Amino acid sequence: CEDSGAVMFAALVQENLGFVHSRRGDVPQALRHLSAAEKEYRAIDAPVDSVLVDRSELLLSVCLVGEARAEAARAVAEMQHRHQRLSLPEARLLLARAALLDGDPAAAATQAALAARELRRQRRQRWVPLAQLALLTARAADERLGQVTPRRFARVAAELGAAGWPDAALEAAVDAGRLALRRGNPAEAVGYLTQAARHRNRGPATRRARSWYAEALRRHAGADARGARTAIAAGLRVLEEGHQLAVGRD
Repeated sequence: CEDSGAVMFAALVQENLGFVHSRRGDVPQALRHLSAAEKEYRAIDAPVDSVLVDRSELLLSVCLVGEARAEAARAVAEMQHRHQRLSLPEARLLLARAALLDGDPAAAATQAALAARELRRQRRQRWVPLAQLALLTARAADERLGQVTPRRFARVAAELGAAGWPDAALEAAVDAGRLALRRGNPAEAVGYLTQAARHRNRGPATRRARSWYAEALRRHAGADARGARTAIAAGLRVLEEGHQLAVGRD
């Protein structure tokens, strides 16, 4: 029993070191620590789902999409095997995101729909709009999977904002604008994109940059090519400044 406790402690240390190195951008070192943590956990038959999720998110951050998808699928399988139902919907949402980036919207839609169902069953209403957004995004990528409209994206954006997910709300508003543009409705798109562009000067760097992207799309919809290029340049500057600040803190 004491030996198991020591192994568990060692595994937790390795997992935390993986997190620290991932925040610093040292992906190879982070992966080494996560692999060591998984080995320690498995030695005492402890759950490894948190390590698999961390590894999947880390791989996604460096665009290793296929590998990230495989790790997310392993996390889902691990949780199902151990009947860890509480965390399962979040792992499904991660798998949905990876599958969509891997060019498989049908698999993404399946996982998002399952996540939404499980979240409702758990009465975790705050999380349900995240699953709805994942499902809409998959359907927008392949509309044979189900009907999707810009207005539906906008409704989910409002639900996400009310539930306290500002970044996801911004993403949904941008998706509403992009879908309206794709369908040849620039006037409708401008309304959604104007809403999304309100965060250009406040919030985290990634949110401000995404908001500048919305502004670029809005200007493009209004046939303002020069203004769109200016907005894109502003968004890139925000990302660069955010990166420099992060490096300075480390």
